[in-house]
Amino acid sequence: MIQKVIKRAKQELKYRIRKVIKPDVIEIDGVKLNINHPSITDNLRDFFYNESYEGQEVRVLEKVLDKNDRVFEIGAGIGFLSTYCAKKIESDKVVAYEANPQMIEKIKETYKLNNVNPTINNIILIDKNGEISFYLEKDFWSSSMIKRSENAKEIKTRTSNINNEIKKDDSNFLIIDIEGGKRV
Repeated sequence: MIQKVIKRAKQELKYRIRKVIKPDVIEIDGVKLNINHPSITDNLRDFFYNESYEGQEVRVLEKVLDKNDRVFEIGAGIGFLSTYCAKKIESDKVVAYEANPQMIEKIKETYKLNNVNPTINNIILIDKNGEISFYLEKDFWSSSMIKRSENAKEIKTRTSNINNEIKKDDSNFLIIDIEGGKRV
């Protein structure tokens, strides 16, 4: 019980120090992240400062990801989970997809900062090849195939058949973390 209280106190102190210092680079679960980027809003920055960003997902990966797995991630975001996986099982066993073209350089930056090199694809995975409207929002996780606000900027993004991509990669571990991926 006392150990949990001490651990929680340390986490709270670390969070408060980060809020004051505002470091550009932090480390969460062994993954270094540059959080000084336009895609990282103040609201999102708090998740990084208190180390709750993708925390539940990492806890699952810690328990079930095996060195022989091949990971197929849909919705790479800033590249956190694909980086975590690449560090655990090797870069050549991880392929990631991200619909938002503005996030691709950020993902590559995360990979470089962590000395990993998973494959990243700027493609929306649906039932056919082609292109589709995608709506960019200020908060990257709000960008979607659905127009969520009047401020959303419409762009066209390439699509690929999800079944063909999964077969091509021969992955056995699927991570899906997408917002707005449902078709209307």
